[in-house]
Amino acid sequence: MPPLSFGGAALCACVAMAAGNAAASGFDISPTRALLSPTSKVQTLRLRNPGDIAVGFEVTIKRWQMDAGGEWKLLDLSGPSDLVVHPLSFQVEPGKTQLLRVGLARTPTGNEQAYRLLVRQLPSKKVAGATSRIGVLTQLSLPIFISDGSAKPQPSLAVGAIENGRWRYVLRSGDNGHLDPAKVSLRLFDAGDQLLSTQALMHDYVLAGASLPVEAKLDPKACRNAVRFEIVAASPLASHKGALPPGPRSCAP
Repeated sequence: MPPLSFGGAALCACVAMAAGNAAASGFDISPTRALLSPTSKVQTLRLRNPGDIAVGFEVTIKRWQMDAGGEWKLLDLSGPSDLVVHPLSFQVEPGKTQLLRVGLARTPTGNEQAYRLLVRQLPSKKVAGATSRIGVLTQLSLPIFISDGSAKPQPSLAVGAIENGRWRYVLRSGDNGHLDPAKVSLRLFDAGDQLLSTQALMHDYVLAGASLPVEAKLDPKACRNAVRFEIVAASPLASHKGALPPGPRSCAP
C-alpha cells in the first residue's frame, strides 16, 4: 500500500526537551539542541553547575542515524567533522556557568545531517577532609542538525495491518528534514462517521530519510468497527486522515 501523505502540514509538536533546557544530576544545560545552517553558523549552549562542588565535563560528537526499525545508531566520526565544538573538556565551579559553542566547520550541502553531542559528567576529585559522597554520573545527549537552510520535513504515513488488537503504521519524515518529537491524538471512526475512540500517542524523532514504526493498542470495540482514522497534532495544528486496512483483523491480544 502506498504511503499516505500529510500534505503541506508538518506533524511537529515539539516536546519541552527538544528546544528548552534540561536538568540532570549535578548540572543543567540550555538550550538542549542546535540547528545550524549558513545563516546560523554558531550556537551557544549554557551549562550551569548549581551544586556546591566543582564538576568536570567532557564532550564528544557522534553521527546520529536511524535503522529500518527506528532504532538509533550513534556512530564514531571518521575523518573531518562538519562540526566544531569548544571546549571539549572543562570544569565548572559551584554556581557558575560554562559557555559551550557548537559551530559549522564547512558550508553544508545536500540533505539535513544529524549528530548527537554527548556531554558527560566526570568523577569529582576528592577533597581532603570532605565527607564521602556517592553520586550518579550523568550524560546528556543533545541533538544537532545541520542543513543548507532548506531543510523541511515532508511527513507521510504508511498504513499497516491490525493484528492482536494493535495497529501498526510507519511514519516517514521525507528526505530533506527531520520530524521533532510529537504528542498526537489518534481518533478512530466507524462507517457512519461516528467517533469510536480517542487516544494519545507520542512519536519520537524521525530523522531525514528515515522511518519510524509505530504500534498503537486499540480499544476492542474500536478495533472491530473502525474504518478510518485521524491523527492530529495540537502544536502546530496538523492532521492526517486515512482509511484503515480493509479485510479481516484480529482484535484480541
